[in-house]
Amino acid sequence: MKIYFDFDNTLIRTRPDFIEGYLNPTLCEMWGIDPETLHKYIKILQGDSHTSGVVSFSGELREILNEKFGKAYSESDFINAFNATKEEMVSFYEPNVLSVLEELKAAGHELGLFTEAFDVKFQMAKIQASNLLEYFDTKLNIIVPDKSLGEVLENIEDDSWVIDDKKIIVDRLNSYFKGRVNVVMYDPNSKYSQFKDDYRYYITDLMQIIKIINE
Repeated sequence: MKIYFDFDNTLIRTRPDFIEGYLNPTLCEMWGIDPETLHKYIKILQGDSHTSGVVSFSGELREILNEKFGKAYSESDFINAFNATKEEMVSFYEPNVLSVLEELKAAGHELGLFTEAFDVKFQMAKIQASNLLEYFDTKLNIIVPDKSLGEVLENIEDDSWVIDDKKIIVDRLNSYFKGRVNVVMYDPNSKYSQFKDDYRYYITDLMQIIKIINE
């Protein structure tokens, strides 16, 4: 059976906890920029969901950094920063992540990542630093700017499973798949508990996915 996991805030709490707490300060140290100053200019980009307190690998922020600080804003900086903070990243795993992935692999299931990213290399650097990549089959991994695109979703086989923590994504997937793929709403903080009856599969702990799949 093929099982696809979202990455950010499904397997690991990368945003905003990890990125604001560890990655941004590491980048600031590399660039010689005061964190408060950098945060001020990140604020310029806020308003879109993906820029909420996050250094995103975007042309706009690249221009801001170059203009204000004269820094070469490169993907290699991010790769180095993620590698420098990989020990801290482990402490941001969602509860029971390793147990769930190990049990599913041992049962013979094929695991893939299904994650959105505005820059694939940025996302891959993050995933590699998390030390979770070894659990996933490279040929199943899907890293795309938009999960809701039909040409992306049509490649996911019938009866596969997809686990995601974002309500808007889960709703779009359910609307597209219409039951041919099993979509699981993962809600660790019970943020969407008032909508749980809207979902065939709703969990608050990743361990519950094992029980659901085995039913």
